[in-house]
Amino acid sequence: MTKQHTVFTSHSTASEFSSHAYAITLQNCVKNNEPTLGKALHCDISKRGGCLDLFGWNVLFNTYVKTDLLSDARKLFDEMTERNTGSYVTMMQGCAQSVNYLEAVDLFVRLHREGLELNSFVFTSILKLLVSVESGELCRSVHACLYKLGHKSIAFVGTSIIDAYSACGLVDDAREAFDEIIWKDMVSWTGMLLVSVESEELCRSVHACLYKLGHRSIAFVGTSIIDAYSACGLVDDAREAFDEIIWKDMVSWTGMVTCYAENGDMLRREW
Repeated sequence: MTKQHTVFTSHSTASEFSSHAYAITLQNCVKNNEPTLGKALHCDISKRGGCLDLFGWNVLFNTYVKTDLLSDARKLFDEMTERNTGSYVTMMQGCAQSVNYLEAVDLFVRLHREGLELNSFVFTSILKLLVSVESGELCRSVHACLYKLGHKSIAFVGTSIIDAYSACGLVDDAREAFDEIIWKDMVSWTGMLLVSVESEELCRSVHACLYKLGHRSIAFVGTSIIDAYSACGLVDDAREAFDEIIWKDMVSWTGMVTCYAENGDMLRREW
């Protein structure tokens, strides 16, 4: 047993068995992937009357989730007399690990009903789950909550909404979420490009906006435009996007070659 595992000994005083000290040791269990030690510490905590504050319980709970002891994590979650937003988000992530997406969504509903804080971290976590669940109704419900709370205009939150709508095939809803983002970053623009593969008009519209903003010459942005045009069968538009990229990398070259190949246009092209 290493030095970091000898925090608690038979000679330790009562004051040493603090929530903070346990939390540090439990975090080391996660870092070193030692679930057995985590369970042993839980047993020791129980023998000492559960000497943890909410932060300490959340660290123990997170230890079980991060070391894939999900049944132990769920049991502890149900036994906790007090939970906060972090408790629920950690359990939602545990459900996602075990592909129990609907259970994770149910936890989000419980969190909301209990009046706990709904912050950006909560919404991005649930929206990532919605990409897997592919429920347009749930996407719209979460989007409505974000709208009321004023989070929808934040780039990384808005991009998560776009991804969720895209997975459901809801292009118009995705565009609405995109338009609500005040300060659009490269990730949000790329997300909208991936959605626009279903719409020639939308694809060209996004490309035009990127052109005006001067972003189309960046390799990974240009490649996303190429992929979107390729999916629409717009080979000439894809070539135009390719030619706009100043520093072409292997991915952009591959994207253009793939576009020609997939659209049966390979033989008559000159490079």
